[in-house]
Amino acid sequence: MTRIPLVLAAAVVAALGALVVPAAQAAGVAQPAPAAGWARAVRLHLPSNAAAGTGGLLDGVACPTAVSCTVIGGYEGSTGKYLVMVDSLSAGRWGKASQVLLPANAAANPTATPHGIACSGAGSCVVVGTYYYGDGSRYADFVATQSRGRWSRARSIAPPSGAASPPSYQLIGVSCPAAGSCEAIGEYEVKNGSTELMAIAEQAGRWGKAVTVRPPGNGEQVPRVNYATGISCHLKGDCTAVGEYNDTSGRFQAFAVTESGGRWRQAAEISLPVGHAVSPAAVLRGVSCFTTTSCVAVGTYASTAGPFFGLAATESGGHWRQGVRISLAPADVAASTGLDKVACDSAGACTAVGGYYTGSYSGAAAVTLARGHWGATENITLPAGARTGTSSSAVLTAIACPSGCVGVGYYLTLTGIDLPMATIGPKP
Repeated sequence: MTRIPLVLAAAVVAALGALVVPAAQAAGVAQPAPAAGWARAVRLHLPSNAAAGTGGLLDGVACPTAVSCTVIGGYEGSTGKYLVMVDSLSAGRWGKASQVLLPANAAANPTATPHGIACSGAGSCVVVGTYYYGDGSRYADFVATQSRGRWSRARSIAPPSGAASPPSYQLIGVSCPAAGSCEAIGEYEVKNGSTELMAIAEQAGRWGKAVTVRPPGNGEQVPRVNYATGISCHLKGDCTAVGEYNDTSGRFQAFAVTESGGRWRQAAEISLPVGHAVSPAAVLRGVSCFTTTSCVAVGTYASTAGPFFGLAATESGGHWRQGVRISLAPADVAASTGLDKVACDSAGACTAVGGYYTGSYSGAAAVTLARGHWGATENITLPAGARTGTSSSAVLTAIACPSGCVGVGYYLTLTGIDLPMATIGPKP
């Protein structure tokens, strides 16, 4: 069973601290980060072939330098198809996003979803995701490459041997520590109905064969369910991936798995904070590594008290510590928290983004890790025209911190349309 997320959207960022904007809150104009805290988010433009009256959601951002960023997302085209788009920063502004062409075997309605982006330099990026192919009953991964600012038509890379026939498989995360050297993580269905983890490496610009990554030893045998959600590579051949799996009791737990010297080890379960539910529905959604053995990963889990909390886990010297609980909601609001992605600097200071959910409304927020301690959360002020207060609906889905930080996501307008937004904030 596929785990393709909602449509994901299009564009944002700034030459942090050095950008002068003539009109605050102009759509597509990156706002300077304030001396402290996050700037008010701005709305981003959809591609010119977007269907009238529809929106889009942002799901990825990569910034190889402080003045060069690229975002990925999804939107509904004028013919009703769900398509992939990208956009890049130019002179402090985001223009209209452009469409990424899918492989030639895409279904009539490919329901395409980009999941991850990584850039090794300005104009040199890789996007991975999922699309439906053939008669639309099966899905496949896609990889699209940008070289010297130009995007190629996406291609699909075959899953490992033993995949179901016809196969269903997808890539969820990608990391590129050097130009022409990337790693992508995902999963594929096998003949017995289980879902297995897979990884694919690019070397000198050529993608190799997909390999199977072993889940934790206490994983269910059949049907086994493993989902990868994020990857970070500090060096070529030295990466960490995260996700979720079902254990022998059928409960979803969070995992992390390490690649060292080009070889993937067996994944390991992440210990949850005290007070987690018996069936914790735990997942790590994002990871950022600042040495080969030091990473921070974030996600969510269910507590015995009822709500979901944000989950943050730290790897130090190759060993993962017990996860800690994070809440993004204001102190006077009873809500669940979900952390989506995290970005860390070389010293191990990190910023994570996500949202909180009361059951009737939601808000976007960020939280920073400094000197080993998670600080107070900061709610993001939404663009003009957004629903606010107890009718708001917004979340930050991705973050990059080349110098200051860039957060992207989406918000609900007064007219009931989800639109892509971006905001910039201080360095971790």
